[in-house]
Amino acid sequence: MLSLLFSFLLSISCNIPFHSIDVVMTNRVIPTENNAAFRHIHVHGNKGVYLITGETNLISRVVFYSVEDGHVEFIHEKKLSVKKKSQKWTSFKIRMEIPNSKLPRNGSLILNLYERTSKGVTVHPYSVILEEFYD
Repeated sequence: MLSLLFSFLLSISCNIPFHSIDVVMTNRVIPTENNAAFRHIHVHGNKGVYLITGETNLISRVVFYSVEDGHVEFIHEKKLSVKKKSQKWTSFKIRMEIPNSKLPRNGSLILNLYERTSKGVTVHPYSVILEEFYD
């Protein structure tokens, strides 16, 4: 039942026809191990449709992210503005869809979260495996 509800919500948030989603519910909590910028990262979804939630404590209020498999970049660097409330941790959500035809046959989809300084230097990198594929 929860899987069906998640499929429906994912279809609405990503503008995908509900009948075309075949989601096996995955809910993974990713340990952040003392990362100063990210914590409580959760990954939901599979087969190229993902919802990532978590908290951030960024100074710049902008989360940068990309998705790759170590060889191919599936989602080029994107920005997500976060509404920061004082000096506290703030929640964020990232919704993404990668076409099934573009997914790797063997390998892992990796989400890279990070911040950039005013000089463009990447800081506080944090990588999350979205899904592993085996042919």
